[in-house]
Amino acid sequence: MNKCEDSSEKSLLEKNVINYLNEHKQCVVGTSFKDIPFVAKVYYYTLKDYEIVFSTFPNSNKFRNLQHNPNIAIEIDDGSPANCMHYQGKAELITSKQEIKKLKTYILSKDAPFRKFMERSDLQFFRVKPRMIYYTDYKKKPFYRDILQFDDTAGIIDIDISNEKIF
Repeated sequence: MNKCEDSSEKSLLEKNVINYLNEHKQCVVGTSFKDIPFVAKVYYYTLKDYEIVFSTFPNSNKFRNLQHNPNIAIEIDDGSPANCMHYQGKAELITSKQEIKKLKTYILSKDAPFRKFMERSDLQFFRVKPRMIYYTDYKKKPFYRDILQFDDTAGIIDIDISNEKIF
């Protein structure tokens, strides 16, 4: 990857990615187990910077798949041909009752209609930390995407500004 040396452009990309994550609520998550892929649309919520969380139930395909293979692909798109985000990361089941309680409160503060859903005792939450985020903004540069690469703690280790041509 070619790193961008212009810190103002890096900062703008980081801001745009965080804003895009915060401005959207739904995504498509892709999981896999025994080489059988599965996708599902879910509501997600941003935690800190690039980390997101979503909920599911133990009888779902995504839950079972993530128990065996925590690698996850996420696509966030609002239908606009100009912007989209592809997010690769690692999902971790949240087991702390205290953290789950805080998450439910946080989610209800954003989406009160989910109250009955949040009251279900079998509801489970996954935290996703990114490994790679591919951000496409065709208004900036058509047919190219910017890339953020992360370490295991979700810290940025590389930024590639519009050097990867998509097609």
